[in-house]
Amino acid sequence: MKRALAILALLLASLSLSAPLSAQANPDRVEEIRNEAREAAAARREAKDARIADIKAEVEARKLALQRERCEAREEKLKALLPKLGNSAHRIKGVIDKIYERVTGFYSSGQLTVQNYEELVNAIELAKADAESSLETLDNYEFEFDCEVNGVGQQLDGYRTAVKAARESLKAYHKSVVDLISSLQSEHSRANRADDGSTETENEDTEQEET
Repeated sequence: MKRALAILALLLASLSLSAPLSAQANPDRVEEIRNEAREAAAARREAKDARIADIKAEVEARKLALQRERCEAREEKLKALLPKLGNSAHRIKGVIDKIYERVTGFYSSGQLTVQNYEELVNAIELAKADAESSLETLDNYEFEFDCEVNGVGQQLDGYRTAVKAARESLKAYHKSVVDLISSLQSEHSRANRADDGSTETENEDTEQEET
């Protein structure tokens, strides 16, 4: 306890001795020191704000880079998909072409006949020409995918229209060939029924003569 009081007394004595010296400090220098401290603090705040801005810019850059990567990946998928749509349409037309050739072969050989054959063939040839024109348009359609433009669906609208036109023309071509086949089948069935009827009549006449 005594020792603590002695230390306190020494401290008070030292403060009383230094008080006159502190009173002699330059007031301008004191204010200068405070200003320097304020400037240092302001510089640190600016550095902090600049660092925050840098972090935000870096995050935004990574975000944009990720979006571009996703866009480019989507573009690659589209570039791989679009030719498949055209190839599929060409395969379908190839199948219809073979059926058409086979049916006309039957007609040429005399195995199947129909009265309005010329009319049906004209309809087929017109539909075939339309299909070929639509496929040519689809083949030559240049699709440019722009990652800077929002909305993939809007950019694909033109190509979708070309695909739709090709499909509709192929359906019309297929229907015209089916119409020819149906007419030939109907005529063939009618001819068979007529032959069967004439055979039955001949058999009846023969039976009557024998009787």
